[in-house]
Amino acid sequence: MSFADIAPQFVRHSRYSGYQGLVKLDEKSHMAGLVYGYTSRPGQYYHDLLRPALQENGKSDWLDDCFELVELAVAPSVRGSGSESLCLISC
Repeated sequence: MSFADIAPQFVRHSRYSGYQGLVKLDEKSHMAGLVYGYTSRPGQYYHDLLRPALQENGKSDWLDDCFELVELAVAPSVRGSGSESLCLISC
């Protein structure tokens, strides 16, 4: 999958309520990783997918005010260096 394949998803998601994202650059200013997410709302894929299962367990209120972590990507060259944690903590 190329960036051109997933670019429309990133653009669409960046318009969602509560969107937050972070790109981590390495020492040469190359992208080393990214993380992003947004506020979960009815009508969004995972929100609507999870609601029935959570309702069965009496936990549907979990979706009332939550943040969906959508993507966490780290370049192979920096995996295991702590970049994953830094991306999550910073977002």
